[in-house]
Amino acid sequence: MSHVEKTVSKLLSHGLVASSGDVALYGRDDEIVSNRTEIDPRTRDLFDRLDINSLLVISPSPPYREILRVLCGGGENTIEPRDGETVLFLHDIPLVDPKDHEGLVKTLARRKGCVLRDGRIVSHGTVSMEQAFVTASSICFSTFVKTFLDFLNFATRNGPIMPFSTRQARGIRDLLSTVPAPPGGGTLPSMPTGTPSEIVAAMDACGKRTVEARLVDSFFGNLSWCDGETLSISQTGSSLDELPGRIDRIPLDGSSTAGLTASSETGTHLAIYGETEARAILHGHPRFSVVLSMYCTETDCRHDDACSRTCPVPRRVGDVPIVPGEVGTGRYALARTVPPAIRGKRGVIVYGHGVFCAGKSFPETFDSLASIERSCLSRYRELVGD
Repeated sequence: MSHVEKTVSKLLSHGLVASSGDVALYGRDDEIVSNRTEIDPRTRDLFDRLDINSLLVISPSPPYREILRVLCGGGENTIEPRDGETVLFLHDIPLVDPKDHEGLVKTLARRKGCVLRDGRIVSHGTVSMEQAFVTASSICFSTFVKTFLDFLNFATRNGPIMPFSTRQARGIRDLLSTVPAPPGGGTLPSMPTGTPSEIVAAMDACGKRTVEARLVDSFFGNLSWCDGETLSISQTGSSLDELPGRIDRIPLDGSSTAGLTASSETGTHLAIYGETEARAILHGHPRFSVVLSMYCTETDCRHDDACSRTCPVPRRVGDVPIVPGEVGTGRYALARTVPPAIRGKRGVIVYGHGVFCAGKSFPETFDSLASIERSCLSRYRELVGD
């Protein structure tokens, strides 16, 4: 399968587009290749003027299509989600007039992607087509989270709020009614017996199931298995549905540098294993878990930059605590906030970031992740009411 065919297939399997006709994908080596039969002059101009080797234009599937229509309807020049993924990876999402070719060139020269005001998403890669896919996927995720968080604040009068018209509010409620609850883990392998190939197979099955259940997007999320002597963990930048060849085995005695390519959250995984009796850890980005993590009714926290990491009061969804957390070191580092909070719990929700689940097996961690997202979806529906 070519890189073009593989990327189009991933867009379809991840639910980002409804059909291959909604995708225009271009890659350049010596010549420009595409899933389209013709390459228009404006596309060639983008390749000539930008330092890119791939370009992706999609008309996203529902619910992203309707969400972008809402976000494109105002007079703003950018969409500014506040979830952790956007802050670290996208910064903001420019809005560009589809007829303004020069504006598109300038925007793509400084950003990984943008949204055209007709609702299409444009992204590019400088090294691979996967980069263009990741950016488009992240734009879909972050705009989903922003819209449903803004609507939750609107419905509960937790201001200042984004104003929604009656038509927009009804449209978002209609979308909410179509969101399915994530399924259970099914027949995931329970306990790897210890050989590297069996561990990889079990992790791969769990990763694929997590992606299929829409509990993680693009290449975000990670998982690991620890037998007390070796930590097996997904590599940084790996997709959970493509894990073979992307899992590092790290001796816990420090006798190897195998962890150099491991997940950026390896320290958090090790700290969780140190705090618990867990054997498996799964970290995903379920959308309504992220939305509720950022819903804070404290007056001094509403839409305040100081709340990009936390909320002034302890919160939880059912028995699952919501904690601050950020990549790196410092007071709110994930390796500091998550391990003590997850002890004795099925999981922890991190503000604006996602969910960590720890357990004895991959079915247990997956079921915990799915059940936490189901609880958050149910709680969201209760909060917005009728």
